[in-house]
Amino acid sequence: MGLPTYRQEGCAINYTPGSAQVAGSVIVQRGLVGIVKTDIAANELGAITTEGVFRFDKPSGAIAAGQRCFWDSLNSQATTAGTGTYLGLAVAAAASPDTTVDVMINAPSGNSVALVATAASAAVTNSTTETNFDNSTLTIPASSLNAGDIIRVRAQGTATATNSTDTLTVKLKLGSTVIATTGAVDAANGDIFYVEADIVIRTSGSSGTLVATGMVANGVAGTVTTKPFLLASTAVDTTAALTLAVSAQWSVASASDSCRLDVCNVEILDR
Repeated sequence: MGLPTYRQEGCAINYTPGSAQVAGSVIVQRGLVGIVKTDIAANELGAITTEGVFRFDKPSGAIAAGQRCFWDSLNSQATTAGTGTYLGLAVAAAASPDTTVDVMINAPSGNSVALVATAASAAVTNSTTETNFDNSTLTIPASSLNAGDIIRVRAQGTATATNSTDTLTVKLKLGSTVIATTGAVDAANGDIFYVEADIVIRTSGSSGTLVATGMVANGVAGTVTTKPFLLASTAVDTTAALTLAVSAQWSVASASDSCRLDVCNVEILDR
C-alpha cells in the first residue's frame, strides 16, 4: 500500500456543483457542511469553505454561546431544534428576538464523558431522607440537549451495613423525573445495587420529551435478578439546567444502615 499524499488544506475543499451556486450558499454533503466562497457556475470546479464563523438567519428563540446548531434547509436558517444536518456551535449568545446567530461551522461537538466517580461516595446512613450520592451529581447546562441526544449512565453501589428488615431504595433521576428505581429492597450486608440507563431526548425545548430504558438490580452480587425497565415519553424542559443524580433512601433511620456508590459513569452522546 502507498503512503498518503497531500492534496489540499482542509479549510476549503474543491467542489463542482450540478447547478450554479452563488457565494454564501450552504452546501451539505452528507454530514459535511460547506459555504460557497465565490459564485460557481454549473459543472465548473470551485471551492467551498469548511471552517470559520458565519452569520446565519435564525428563528425566534434564544441560542446560548456554545449551543449546537443545525441547518434548516427548508427555511435556510440555523436552528437548535435538533433536526437537519449538524451545522456547528454558536460562538456568541443570540437573544430570542435576534434574527441572526454567529456559528463556527463543523466545530467538533463529539460525545463526551461528562462524569466519572473517581472515588467512592460518602456513606448514606442513619436517615430516612432521600439523599443524592455526592459523587453522582451532574449539572447539565440549560439548552445543551437536543433531539436525538443520549445520556448514558452506569452506576453501582454497595449496602455496606444493614439492620433487620430495613429497606433500601435507589433511584436515578434527571431533574425531578425518576428515570429508574430499584424499589424498596430488604438489603443484606454486602448486597450491590446497579443501574444502567439510556435516556433519549426525543424533542428539545421548554416542552421537550424523553424516553429511557435500561436495567436495575439490588441484591446479592452474582445471583440478583436484573430487571429491565422502560420509561415512556415524559416531559422535560431542556431550556433549564438539569441535575442528574443517583439517590438512596433507607426506610428506617439507623446507624446500622449504610450504603455507598462505588461506580458512576455518565456519557452524553450527541446525535
